[in-house]
Amino acid sequence: MKLLLLLVVSIFPLVLASHKKHVKRPLVGRIGEAKLVNWHIPLGTPFTKTIRSLTPDTTFLALTFSRFDVPRGDTLILTSESSSFTYTNTGPVGGYSDHCHGSTLTIEYIPQNHHRKRKHNKGLVISHIITGLPSGSEREDVCGVTPQWKPTICIAKDNPQEYANSKSVARLTIEGTVYGSGFLLGCDGYFLTNYHNIMNEQIAASTQFEFGAESPTCKDPCNNIAMGCKGSEVIVGASFIAANKQLDYALLQFSKADQSKITSFGYLSARQGKPKLHEEIYVPHHPEGFPKAITSTLENGTSTTIVALNVKNECGADQVGYFADTKGGSSGAPILAKSDHKVIALHHCGGCENVAHSIHRILNDLRHRGFHPPPCFYQATTVNRSGCSLVQTNVDYIGFDIASALAPNVDHCCSLCKVHNNCKAYSWSDYHGGTCWLKSDKVATGVSSGVVLEFSP
Repeated sequence: MKLLLLLVVSIFPLVLASHKKHVKRPLVGRIGEAKLVNWHIPLGTPFTKTIRSLTPDTTFLALTFSRFDVPRGDTLILTSESSSFTYTNTGPVGGYSDHCHGSTLTIEYIPQNHHRKRKHNKGLVISHIITGLPSGSEREDVCGVTPQWKPTICIAKDNPQEYANSKSVARLTIEGTVYGSGFLLGCDGYFLTNYHNIMNEQIAASTQFEFGAESPTCKDPCNNIAMGCKGSEVIVGASFIAANKQLDYALLQFSKADQSKITSFGYLSARQGKPKLHEEIYVPHHPEGFPKAITSTLENGTSTTIVALNVKNECGADQVGYFADTKGGSSGAPILAKSDHKVIALHHCGGCENVAHSIHRILNDLRHRGFHPPPCFYQATTVNRSGCSLVQTNVDYIGFDIASALAPNVDHCCSLCKVHNNCKAYSWSDYHGGTCWLKSDKVATGVSSGVVLEFSP
């Protein structure tokens, strides 16, 4: 007879420290709070535990594992009101589970063979429960009543270069409870973000980097969910190359194996000169951990521009100033000039008036620390960012339809296909003003089509 342990526990609300007095910027976007539990789950015995959060407006529940080593065939299933994830062997990479949206989480351990000896497995220990917060506790903020950022796909038609550059930006989940932004800079897998996001080698090694965490359409429901629109490529861990607390930057590098996975996202290039007063800019970022968005205008319709070049405030000195809508999670985003599409600064702090350190100062500081930026730091990527083949006109992939989506032209179809599970090819027609037909396989022949390419090291 199977032994089934059923426990129901409640997580009592944790009190957030008040930030109303003596606020200092920057403050990171906090996605949740971790509660220490240290639950040991015995191997070989079926086990179920249900967690119900009492925290108002809980957005998700997640787990941190200090040990996850179970026999082959054993599984751990996490289920909430709207999510379900299954883990085997050594569990989730980095020790952090996926976010299960809702306020109730059921943990179910199912051993495959109750009588098998498990001397060589280290066991299963849940160290923390993470409760998702309804909003960030950061100082970065919007300038008007309504945030003016847009899902990146919404600007793809009118601003294709801005959309292409946004591909190099990733969403960071740090130690399971904090979110941020960062971007690929130059070749060889270099990645730039804020020091206040990633302060040391240990944090760099456990951080989750989500590339392609963006919605396939402007009105996709995942746009309204923090940590929604899961990235099409997720990497855990990077090497810590250099950092400066005063300039609030951290330069990381992905392994060769991980670099091969993100080739299709290209990289951004830095301007060799300094930012210019009154030049127009745009900011691709992950405000509040939401799917990727771009801020390029204010609520009154004017373009976001550089308004100061030597700002001194509680965030630091000699900073670039600009008005733009940001939130916690935006920290580490690139500030790009509309004129040449080069990175001119690294966003790190803000209210309505945001501040950033110029990329010119950051790269000079790297040189002083013995790191010499390669030429590709200043050169535009030559990679096909879409990761799709050149479009073939008058060729249709017949059958294997798995989904369709309205799109004004074929250029949108690649991105839609990349974020849809099992999509390998697509076709476009002018049906209903433009429609992408997503396919699980390709068997040719008669409209505009392309194939999602596979990249090898």
